[in-house]
Amino acid sequence: MNWGLDPNPIPLLMPVDDLRRPITAYWIMDELAGGDAAAKVSAMKRAITILVNGDSFSFRELADAIVIHVLPCEDRTLQKLLLLYLEIVITDHRNDHVRCDTLRFLGRIKDTLLLEPLVPSVLANLDHLHAFVRRDAFSAVYAFCRLRKPGDGGGKLLPGATDIG
Repeated sequence: MNWGLDPNPIPLLMPVDDLRRPITAYWIMDELAGGDAAAKVSAMKRAITILVNGDSFSFRELADAIVIHVLPCEDRTLQKLLLLYLEIVITDHRNDHVRCDTLRFLGRIKDTLLLEPLVPSVLANLDHLHAFVRRDAFSAVYAFCRLRKPGDGGGKLLPGATDIG
């Protein structure tokens, strides 16, 4: 029986450095709201660890805090952690509504360097069981079709798609 798991899983090992105090979503939101880049990196690593471990917490509030406080940051480490966070959410989350929220969010991002690795995951959601997930995946693909890469002479993010924008 296939439980929707990848037959070749890729392990993600992230050490937890401080086991004395419990990590909560509210603590992570407070750390993300702070102005220090090192604190934001630590909070993003903890958020990814919680997400990978499957612990339950208030996802919508944490996702909003990540979008508000991490997306505008210019720190390259934070951008890479944001990309990893989005990849985990869009490919591994069992809740279809969270998947839809993430797809709608990806349709609003205009940074092609951030979106390029996520294109296969978004395209995989076009074959999802539920129509509302397919609808949001199509909206994200439509938004991707309108974007141009900064390099390559302004090539499209999805070169195989027809010109719809």
